[in-house]
Amino acid sequence: MVRNTDLAVIFPEFLSRRFNKAGEFQLMSLPFDPPPIEVKVHTHPRFNNDLGVKWLRSLIVAVFAPEGTSAASGL
Repeated sequence: MVRNTDLAVIFPEFLSRRFNKAGEFQLMSLPFDPPPIEVKVHTHPRFNNDLGVKWLRSLIVAVFAPEGTSAASGL
């Protein structure tokens, strides 16, 4: 996932596949079962009605939602 470097990154499999649709990266399985992760989006209440923040929050939720869920359908 880190182009033109010798670095590696760990993403959930569904997210790795989504980012690798062009097949530019080598996807490898981990040699262990990683613990589950929970992604949360927090913003200050003063920004609850900010349209830009609402858009960004919905984008983040859609990117991290597993494929086939209603949150992922926006992608």
